[in-house]
Amino acid sequence: MDKTSVIERVEKKWRDILENGKKYKGISPNVDPDTPPVWYDQTKFKRSQQLAYKYYARYYIFIFINTFVIYNECIIDYNIL
Repeated sequence: MDKTSVIERVEKKWRDILENGKKYKGISPNVDPDTPPVWYDQTKFKRSQQLAYKYYARYYIFIFINTFVIYNECIIDYNIL
């Protein structure tokens, strides 16, 4: 298998997904995208959503502060400025 045939196949698949991707029903004929999987638990999902809503601001403040801490550590350690 040469490199050009692989590139051509990938481009053909990419064009197919780009043009017809929204028309596909699912990834497999054995999978129904309209029904949840057997491992899905609605109550756990709702509980995790509530936790995410409750701690959303705290999480992003934590990420924001850590970004500055890491940035400052890099400046001090590597004498960037």
